[in-house]
Amino acid sequence: MHRLGAGFLTVSALSLMPIMTMPATAQESALPRLDPVGTSIVDQEDGITLDVRQRVRDEFTPMGLRLGSFQVYPTVAVGAGYDSNLFANPTNRKGAALVQFEPSISARSDISNGEIRLDASSRLTRFPGNGDGDETSYRLSASGRYTVAQSTDLEAGAQREQLVERRDSSGRPDGVVTPIRFFQTQAYMRLRRDNGTFRALANVDYTVFDFRSTQALSSTGEIIDVINQNARDQNSLRASLRGEYMITMGLSVFAEGTGTRISYRLAQSSPGIPNLDGTNLTVIAGLMFGTNQLIQGSVGAGYIRRSFKTNRFATISGIAANADLRYFLTPLVTLSFIASRSVEEAVLQGSTGFIANGLELRADYELLRSLILNAHGAYRYNDFRDSPRVDKIFEAGGGARYSANRRLSFDLDMTYLRRTVKNDIFSPTYNDVRATISTRFSL
Repeated sequence: MHRLGAGFLTVSALSLMPIMTMPATAQESALPRLDPVGTSIVDQEDGITLDVRQRVRDEFTPMGLRLGSFQVYPTVAVGAGYDSNLFANPTNRKGAALVQFEPSISARSDISNGEIRLDASSRLTRFPGNGDGDETSYRLSASGRYTVAQSTDLEAGAQREQLVERRDSSGRPDGVVTPIRFFQTQAYMRLRRDNGTFRALANVDYTVFDFRSTQALSSTGEIIDVINQNARDQNSLRASLRGEYMITMGLSVFAEGTGTRISYRLAQSSPGIPNLDGTNLTVIAGLMFGTNQLIQGSVGAGYIRRSFKTNRFATISGIAANADLRYFLTPLVTLSFIASRSVEEAVLQGSTGFIANGLELRADYELLRSLILNAHGAYRYNDFRDSPRVDKIFEAGGGARYSANRRLSFDLDMTYLRRTVKNDIFSPTYNDVRATISTRFSL
């Protein structure tokens, strides 16, 4: 769990691929949120995994280039597609063709008792003839790991990202607006201890979120106003401690506590209304299913409490829960189940936040060694506090990846999304279909 709750529903699909296949690519983000603290939820034995998405296929794994002490993996992808509702407009849908360009590079160097990793990636999405909808995101990161003692590792890193907020985000401004960009800068340090039976992880990180202004659109698509989002700018100082104890091979129990101090740049979110400075505390415990089990992953439940610096706002508290499970139906089929319950923030909606409930199902099928198919569906129910507003988001889609060889692969993706907003006439209910096809070249 992290400051705004479980972020499992926004994990980039590329980040689930093997580390040596390609670097992670900048993606959309549902909210300005902290990534989950990295933990060893599912082990791999001798680099072998049953998960169809993560399985290493040596004949399709890029070799990379050797530059001094670094092994470098450059990748570039180009694609095209179509978006049926570019600005998430409920009454005047505007469809548009799109083109995408995704360059990325990853470099890794093994050092004495550790390693260094550098990553850079970007996604440029352009809508010819509809420049107000163009999206640009990127990510720069550097990290290092050092074994300070037997079974004890120290990891530290920093990253800078420009992200595009998803149009179905419940935290974005009301109305129809152009794409929302924000910068996310983070530095972190983690200490891990693993003696086989007991594992411990201590984490400290500091993250800054910086939002850019966006433009409000009329029902016919004209720009009518500039929306300043400085009230959403914030920084978060987070500390967490996690312990895992192995009961039997493949079954462990865990407990984790996370505390976060949240500070907004502006003292008021609007004239006379204090901003949402305060603290977040999450405690959670559960079970982990590991190596060589037909079901792998974790389930946990606990308590979350979001309190505010000002007494004007009531504390939000309740049950926190998450599940991240994979079931290996056959060696060729992996079924995934993700669920979460968390507290999120809504600075611009006249609310202190909302309870976010999420559920995601996914199936991956290795039809051929070189062809992986997938289908997925997700549902999110966001229940606002201090407001009667309720958001319901449904998403379904599918796709495929065909690997021709180590250097060349092709991707197809199609997604249908519908967001229904109740009790808020200023926030649109809409639906959208986006389809893309791309080719990726790796060295």
